[in-house]
Amino acid sequence: MNSPQRIVDGFVDRVYAGIDDEDALVIAAFMRELPATIPPEKSRAWDELSALVSDPDFEATMRRMAVESAVDNRIEFGLNVRPLILEHARPAVEADITPDSERGRMILNRIVPTELPAAEQHALLSWLAAVTDRRIERYWQLLDELNDHTPMPSNVPAFAWLAAALTAHR
Repeated sequence: MNSPQRIVDGFVDRVYAGIDDEDALVIAAFMRELPATIPPEKSRAWDELSALVSDPDFEATMRRMAVESAVDNRIEFGLNVRPLILEHARPAVEADITPDSERGRMILNRIVPTELPAAEQHALLSWLAAVTDRRIERYWQLLDELNDHTPMPSNVPAFAWLAAALTAHR
């Protein structure tokens, strides 16, 4: 039987095979972080993570995201746009502001410059489509749980809100 670390390492190796982008490899290293042993009280989290990394569709999604990030540096979206999304779109979701409303447009303009070229808007929408896959967020949540890190609130609703606002107004 494979150890948890070997299973996760195999998954990450397949996802990042042939990618030598420095930023992508930093993310890959974080994706490998597991405790030395999985305590019995964490077995449910490990079982779920193991099932996730064994899912060929999830692996293909992660691979596509890794390749696209390495090719056009979409990692920058995560570094630069993510904080703005969480600062502005998350409160919009919490306040039930619809993305296609005038208020939604105003919030969108705080996150994404109106002069952003169409090709970059398309790349941003593609990135948002990837990061709104709840399985990706769940992967990170399970790693946090296994490593006794403080759980983070879900970011998917804020990312989905921005995608809807961008689609409605640009």
